[in-house]
This record gives sequence, C-alpha cells and structure tokens, in this order.
Amino acid sequence: MGISWLILSRGRFTGRNKFWGENIAVRFVPLGFGVVSANYRLSPGVMHPAHIEDATTAFAWVVKNIETFGGDPDQSIQEVGCPFRG
Repeated sequence: MGISWLILSRGRFTGRNKFWGENIAVRFVPLGFGVVSANYRLSPGVMHPAHIEDATTAFAWVVKNIETFGGDPDQSIQEVGCPFRG
C-alpha cells in the first residue's frame, strides 16, 4: 500500500453524510491507496475546538495503526475531504 488518506467528510461539522469516505475507498483502495474514513462529533452538541480534537485524534490513530492494516507509516498520510462550506 502506498499513500494513506484520512477522510474527514463534508458537512460543516453539523451533519449531512459523514459516510462520504466509503465512496472514496471503493474507488482508490483497488489502486493501492490506504483509506481511513473517520467520524467526528457534531455541532450543536459540541463546539470548537472539539471538531479539531477529533480530527487530530483520528490522524494520530492512523499514524499509530496503519501498519496493522497493511499501510506503511513511513509513507505519506494525507487528510482529504470536501470543503466545509455552506
């Protein structure tokens, strides 16, 4: 496996489809990418900086665990997602 992607799905941290990363995985895993689709807490139940804390925790988890899933922790791990726009 080459580059791994951490998917933080679109939704302005307030809802919508947080399972968007599954569509990315279906397309790119067969091409040799690692794909991790992370979830996060939503507003208004939580407010800033909770969303950033969730993203940071997800990234740290990927770095620590990607090798278990066939990834190379020495390869690039990139955050990928749709812009959080209104």
